[in-house]
Amino acid sequence: MSDLLGAIVEGLERDDLAGAVAVWLAVARGQVRPTDRVPPIIPSRVPGPDERRMLAVRLAGEQGAVTSRELAAATGTSQECARCDLAGLAGDGLLAASGAQRGRVYKTRGGVR
Repeated sequence: MSDLLGAIVEGLERDDLAGAVAVWLAVARGQVRPTDRVPPIIPSRVPGPDERRMLAVRLAGEQGAVTSRELAAATGTSQECARCDLAGLAGDGLLAASGAQRGRVYKTRGGVR
């Protein structure tokens, strides 16, 4: 219960109560594990394609790589939507895909962070 109250207070401080409560619920439901590399960011609105693509490039640069699951969790979209965004970035030459379909990760080109 104290976690829920903490999420509510944090959401009020950021003017995003819905997002903070959604994060708490995702953790409570087991949809997000403590071992996930990307902290859950469940926005009160779904970012548009350009915002998702910029976030994907930023995450790949900061972490060294990003998966469709991580991008989906960070943007509040489906894994398929995130996969399409990442594949598009790879097709445009902004990210490089590495690995098999289910284990595919996307990295910055040339290791540039």
